[in-house]
Amino acid sequence: MELGNGKLLRTGLNSLNQAVHPTHGLAWTDGNRVILTDLRLQRGVAKFGDSQVIGKFEYVCGVSWAPLSIAHTPTLLAIQHQKHVAVWQLCPSTSGSSKWQMSQTSEIRESLPILPQGCVWHPKDAVLTVLTAQDVSVFPNIHRDGCRVKVDINTKGRIYCACWTLDGQRLVVAVDSSLHSYMWDSSQRSLQSCSFCPVFQVSRSIRSIAATADSQKHVGPAEERAVLLCEGKLRLSTVQQMFGLYLVEMLHDSHWILLSADSQGFIPLTFAASQMVVVRDGSLSTPELARGSPSHNRDPILPPGGFGDFAAQNADTAGCFSSVA
Repeated sequence: MELGNGKLLRTGLNSLNQAVHPTHGLAWTDGNRVILTDLRLQRGVAKFGDSQVIGKFEYVCGVSWAPLSIAHTPTLLAIQHQKHVAVWQLCPSTSGSSKWQMSQTSEIRESLPILPQGCVWHPKDAVLTVLTAQDVSVFPNIHRDGCRVKVDINTKGRIYCACWTLDGQRLVVAVDSSLHSYMWDSSQRSLQSCSFCPVFQVSRSIRSIAATADSQKHVGPAEERAVLLCEGKLRLSTVQQMFGLYLVEMLHDSHWILLSADSQGFIPLTFAASQMVVVRDGSLSTPELARGSPSHNRDPILPPGGFGDFAAQNADTAGCFSSVA
C-alpha cells in the first residue's frame, strides 16, 4: 500500500523513525500535512486501514511519537519544523466520531535549523531531546513547562545525531568522529558526563547511532574476571591464558593498544587495585596486526559498559578484568 510521495531531506533518511504508535497507528507527513493511518498486525503481517489528516502546516520535517509511559498521561506527538518543534496532544473528537483531534501543548524554538531526526524521545518518559549542529537540549517535562537542560559538550565539532540507551539512563551524542556519553538523573533533571568513558573516538565520521541493549549489557561475548597483581604489575601470559588469546589489545585513554611484555613477562604498565581493564582479541584486527605490526587505520569496537550497547562496529570484545591488590 502506498502511503504517499515526498522528498527525503537526504539519502538514507529513516522517515518512519518513531512513527508507529501501538494504539493510534502510523503518523507520517508529506511535508505539509500530518496524517494518521490505522495500522494493525494480523498474523505477523502489517495491515493498513483508513487515514485522516490531523494537521496542516507550512512546512513539516518529521514527526515522532512520545513513548507510552505513565498511565493516564496524554498521547504526545512531536512535529518538527525547520527551526522549531511543536509538541501536540492527541485527544478523542468531541463530536463523538472515531477521529482524533490535536491541541498544541508546547513549542520549542532554536536559533539554528534542527537536524534531520533531531527530535529524540526518552524511551520511557515524556522527555524530549532536540538537536542542532551546535547544541543539544533536553526538555524533561515537555507537556507541562518549557524547562531546558543544555548538554555540556566540550568540543567545537559538529553534532550529527544522538540516542538514548533502552533503559533511559544514558544519552549518547555523536560529534564528528566521537561519541559523548552522559548519565541522566531523572530526579534532579540533570546530565553528567559518564565517569567510565565520557568520550570515545571512532576512526571515521558518525552519521547514525542506535541503542541495541540496556546499559548493563554488552555487544559480543564479554567475560569478566578478577586477577591478582604483583606490586601493581601483571603478566601478559596471565591475560592470554584467562581469555585464550595470543594477541591482546587493551582500551587505554579511549584508544586500543596492543599489549606486549618486558623481559620478565610483565605488561609495561602499572595497574591499581579494583581497576577495571577492557581487553579484546588483537588478531581480529588486520593481517598486519596478526604478524605483529599494529594498524592505526581500522575501526575500533565499542567497549563494554562504556558504549558497548550501540550498534556501530564489527568486532567482538574478548572481555574485561578487575585487578585486586
